[in-house]
Amino acid sequence: MRASDEGLKSEVLRAALGKAVAGDGRKLDDLLSRHGGGPDPHPNMRLAAALGVEIAALAVSPVRLLARWTTDDADATDPRVFLPIAAAHGWVALLRPKRQSWRRTIAPPCAWGRWMH
Repeated sequence: MRASDEGLKSEVLRAALGKAVAGDGRKLDDLLSRHGGGPDPHPNMRLAAALGVEIAALAVSPVRLLARWTTDDADATDPRVFLPIAAAHGWVALLRPKRQSWRRTIAPPCAWGRWMH
């Protein structure tokens, strides 16, 4: 098992994630921006994947947090550019266990045949 499959190692990040899904995402946004390497040629995909594991395991809905990160419009040189990367990993982690359900409910209305294979 890869380390990123096990979730976040940092208790500080886990605590910040808990606060973020409760509505106060300032600390987590700051930590992810500092450690995500968003504007670098090689962002910290291990961090994004580990965050996705944690998001999928949450007992509360992370949808507001992920939606906010998804729409973060940071410039390509701004460290906040990592937030949409983190959001993508979070969305995928949420959908992964429900793959068949996703295919039945979301893909047909999209009417793009390649998604159905």
